[in-house]
Amino acid sequence: MTSPASLSQNTSAAPWQRAASGANLLSADGSLGVTIFEEMTTLAMSTGAINLGQGFPDEDGPAEIKAAAQAAITAGANQYAPGKGIPELREAIAAHQERFYGLTRTRRRRSL
Repeated sequence: MTSPASLSQNTSAAPWQRAASGANLLSADGSLGVTIFEEMTTLAMSTGAINLGQGFPDEDGPAEIKAAAQAAITAGANQYAPGKGIPELREAIAAHQERFYGLTRTRRRRSL
C-alpha cells in the first residue's frame, strides 16, 4: 500500500493522485477521502442545521458572469489570490469606497 504522503513525491503516480495527495484529499489507503465541505454538509443535514460554509445556489446566475469566469480561468487566473489581494481589485474597491462613502485610504485604513 502506498501512503498518501509518498504519492505526492512519486512521479509514477497518476497526476490526479499527486495533486490530491498534495492537497491532503486522500485517505490512509490512498483513495479519495472526504473533504471538509462534504463532512460539514453531511453534519448540517443530519442535525437540521443551516450550512453557512458552502453555498447551494438555486440557479446558475447570469450567463455573462459564467463566461467571464471561464475566460479568466482559461487565461490562467485559476489560483487563490495573494493574501493582500490583487492590486487591481484593491484599487477598484478603494475607488468604490471613496465614490460612495467618501472614504480615502490612509496608513490605518487600507483595502485588503
